[in-house]
Amino acid sequence: MQNNNKNTRYIVFNNTDGIPASCDCHGDGSMTREEAEKFVKEFPLRYERQGYYRTNTWEKIRPEDVKLEIRPLIIRSRVKSKEKGRSR
Repeated sequence: MQNNNKNTRYIVFNNTDGIPASCDCHGDGSMTREEAEKFVKEFPLRYERQGYYRTNTWEKIRPEDVKLEIRPLIIRSRVKSKEKGRSR
């Protein structure tokens, strides 16, 4: 189920390396859906000159083979615990 709320923010996740891949467009690591789609489309172009993407295990792969996923960003508010005065 996809949330079509215009206020929803997204991140691009690099499933090949298991890390976020997206830029910090708005200071919180988030992007609009359009920015995320553009980022995924342009990602291979970053590696066009060198001809490969190096994974976090140092494997050289074609940039277009990097598995990128657009994920909605979930922002959780911090709640103070009444018992210990700590955030949860």
